[in-house]
Amino acid sequence: MQPTRPHQPLGFLMHFILFLGCVGLPAFITMIAPVCAVKMEREAEHVTASVQWNCFFVIPFHRRTVTDVTGVDDHVIAGQFVHNSNRGPGENSLDTVTEDQGFLVIHGKDEEVKVPVSPENLSDVQARAKEFLQAKNGEPHLRLTTVANWKFGVIAGGLLTFMTVIYFWTIAAWWLRRGKPQPEVKPWRKKY
Repeated sequence: MQPTRPHQPLGFLMHFILFLGCVGLPAFITMIAPVCAVKMEREAEHVTASVQWNCFFVIPFHRRTVTDVTGVDDHVIAGQFVHNSNRGPGENSLDTVTEDQGFLVIHGKDEEVKVPVSPENLSDVQARAKEFLQAKNGEPHLRLTTVANWKFGVIAGGLLTFMTVIYFWTIAAWWLRRGKPQPEVKPWRKKY
């Protein structure tokens, strides 16, 4: 008979905090700077575009479809100069510049969808989409993978996603080990 473990009142709270840090935070980071998958398909004279925003790089959390695509365009929001004068007396003010944001705008007859794209890749993505739309008898489909922000979404999101993998691997190992009988641990010295 195995001895029962004492009740741990903070066990659930500790698990909840670990879940938030190892799963919630990486999910949030990869959702605000997502990796998107754009698929354009040509059917006779019409092109349909399906866009999917991904969390953890591969899990879709939002989808949009544009039927009868008429064109693509780009939209760039330039970074702004931010002056922070809330520093203490005698300290220099902190001036920063926010990053640029880029979007591939897919126009349909009745709607448009803005797909976040890193400004460094925006011209290449737009050129590939325009080339696909102009080639009337070309390839039947085009797949594009876009990244909203390389530093924040991919590098930071990738490192944090690694924490999520370790978290679930640890939970799975604990769960599998839980059902097996544990060997009795003998004390290294005798009790008198």
